[in-house]
Amino acid sequence: MYSNASVIAGEVYVKGGELYGFLVRKPGDYALQEQSGISNVSVGYVGYSLDGAPATEEFERIISTAFNAKLEEIEKTSERTRAFLNEQRTHADAPSEVEVAAADVLKDAAARTLMQAIKAAGGLLVSDLAKQIQAGARSRIDDIQEKLIATSLLEQEIVVVCSKSRTPILRYASEEDAAALSALKVRCSCGRPVLEERKEKSVTVTALGRNLVDKSRWMTILLVEELRLLGVPLEHIFIEQVDGGDEMDCLAVIAGDTVLFELKDKEFSLGHAYSFAAKVGILRPDLSAVITTDKVGNDAREHFERAKRASMATSRGRPVAVDSAPVFVEGIQRLQDELRTIGSTLSVDDATWFFEDCFLQAAISPSKYIMQMSDTAIANDSVPSPLPKPRSASDRPTRDSAAR
Repeated sequence: MYSNASVIAGEVYVKGGELYGFLVRKPGDYALQEQSGISNVSVGYVGYSLDGAPATEEFERIISTAFNAKLEEIEKTSERTRAFLNEQRTHADAPSEVEVAAADVLKDAAARTLMQAIKAAGGLLVSDLAKQIQAGARSRIDDIQEKLIATSLLEQEIVVVCSKSRTPILRYASEEDAAALSALKVRCSCGRPVLEERKEKSVTVTALGRNLVDKSRWMTILLVEELRLLGVPLEHIFIEQVDGGDEMDCLAVIAGDTVLFELKDKEFSLGHAYSFAAKVGILRPDLSAVITTDKVGNDAREHFERAKRASMATSRGRPVAVDSAPVFVEGIQRLQDELRTIGSTLSVDDATWFFEDCFLQAAISPSKYIMQMSDTAIANDSVPSPLPKPRSASDRPTRDSAAR
């Protein structure tokens, strides 16, 4: 009844609603090709903790002691992913706390609109700020302005307005600057002393603000930070990569799989779909995702569905591999939850493959058991989000014989 001839034994345990298992394989397994005669012990875990939970560490210690084994993490990757990681690409840098805090404020569409207006004008009077955003958000203008200044996206200045021409003639940042102007006896073009003219508060975009708003880099900052919180090392996150003349917003290796991200601070339209599909065709990631602050247009969705149906058969009617449509994330507020779902989906796939050997003679499949774990947790309201359903066999990428 064994589907894997290399497996000598395997056992599965449940503790605290989470799944643990280990396998003993015959000598000569892939991880011990140079140590013939020594059996290979593998340990697996399925649960809701991103980091090594105490129960997991305890289980590893028990197995290590019982088998006199030294356990080390082995990442399951495809040959394509390993080749990608070996290309000596420059990985992403860790965002600073200041950048993350500022990018978080820019999740607000009204804040982004205001930043773009101030940047385009080179600065605006505080009294004119409410006019730059939609009517429904104008009641929040003071709060928005305060947050933009507190996170160093905007800086305040004083603007001197000529009382005769009613145009701004000068601006300064502090009372010290005002004192210096007075000492120099600076006058307006109309002849009056500058400091006797009308003064108003204004705001301008800082260097940090320009950097985050240009090319919507604030979205990249948030994506990199959320991937880090998911446990993806910086060495596996690559931003603004160029392949064949096409720029990739972000590439990340998550749970051994290559994931391509497209970021759009606008609606993802049919034109964007054509461009993104070309990038997917060049890179051939295991999974792709579109993250937009707005929505994915119906014509863009239909394009991916048509492409999927068209790839289901050749001209002779023979079935071929079907490319999965991208994961669509509509609204930046959903980014964290959607990334957790993506990471969990890829991890659950690996867990299912590992536990298939543990469940060789069981009456229930590992995928069904993992789904039952999720359903029970949801019913008991004991976890913030469910484990996703493992992908079907046709959706899974082809991998070599590596194990996790």
